[in-house]
Amino acid sequence: MMPRTGGRPNWPKVALDYVRTPRFNPLELTNENKSVLAFNLSYLFERKEILTEAMAKLLAWVDEGKLRASPVTSFPFDDVAGAHRAIESGTTVGKLVLVP
Repeated sequence: MMPRTGGRPNWPKVALDYVRTPRFNPLELTNENKSVLAFNLSYLFERKEILTEAMAKLLAWVDEGKLRASPVTSFPFDDVAGAHRAIESGTTVGKLVLVP
């Protein structure tokens, strides 16, 4: 909440941001099979050496087989109902994709 250049916080903006922040109950998220996930890489834009090192490690892990992408299950666009059945079954892993 502090300005990037230092100084004092803008209290009206802090209050407005607080009021506008969505509220949620973690137990309800679990029951609804939902999650909240976020990360912000904008703080690293000026730190290219960190991003370069991280990408090099990730790509090395992919090459070594230590890191695998989640499986992708494709459904023809005409089989939207089948895709919905798969999601509702609760047995899917990875991503489901509708292919036009």
